[in-house]
Amino acid sequence: MITPRDEYFHERSDDPHWNESGWFSFMVPERRLSGMVYCYHRPILGYSTGGFAAWDPSGDRHDYDQIGRMTGRLSVDGETIDVDGWSMRDHSLGSRKIAKDQRGRFVWAIASEDDAFFVWASAAQPVETDPVTGVPERVVAGWHLRDGVVAAIVGGESFVYERRPDGAPLADRLRATDELGRELVAEGRATNMLTWPNYPTVYAWFAHFEWEFDGRRASGEEQEWLPINQRRRFVRRLRASGP
Repeated sequence: MITPRDEYFHERSDDPHWNESGWFSFMVPERRLSGMVYCYHRPILGYSTGGFAAWDPSGDRHDYDQIGRMTGRLSVDGETIDVDGWSMRDHSLGSRKIAKDQRGRFVWAIASEDDAFFVWASAAQPVETDPVTGVPERVVAGWHLRDGVVAAIVGGESFVYERRPDGAPLADRLRATDELGRELVAEGRATNMLTWPNYPTVYAWFAHFEWEFDGRRASGEEQEWLPINQRRRFVRRLRASGP
């Protein structure tokens, strides 16, 4: 259960990898525009960092994720764009050893305040043998909100069946089951893409996705990341097999 106290900094350990971070998203679906504010703090190492990003097709642990609505205005090149849409935010804390992360994805969509989902999928194979393409990822965590009733997701898989030439995810099929026995079947397609090396050892893509799930159409995101060394090997393989 999230409480008001969770909005403040938490007591930390002496682990040098201790991290506390916050992420806030927004979108303007009709413009195929996505954005976020992201910050993270490493108190033992003595630094804090963060920033803002917005993108559209013209450019290229303790943890909780919570839906809401983001409103405001975004000014780009002299144009003011109104923001008023569904949003997801994240708050993470604890030891975060980024260099040990496997390839994975955050996948989410919001159709209404009563219908939404969030899924964390992770590669089933070790980094050394993970082919990236042609294999599904196992769902390791998440939640499913249907008709106002939320339940934890207990299993499933996510499969990116279409990618750009550089490997960025373009289309995903998701099938999962929650602890109430309800099945979540979702299919989504990217409408924009941000390429973001957000940590020195991690390469990531953030994309606005249009989803269909539980008989509803919804906006959301797909965030995929992989270790930078795996990314290098993957790109070399793509180039070697390309025209």
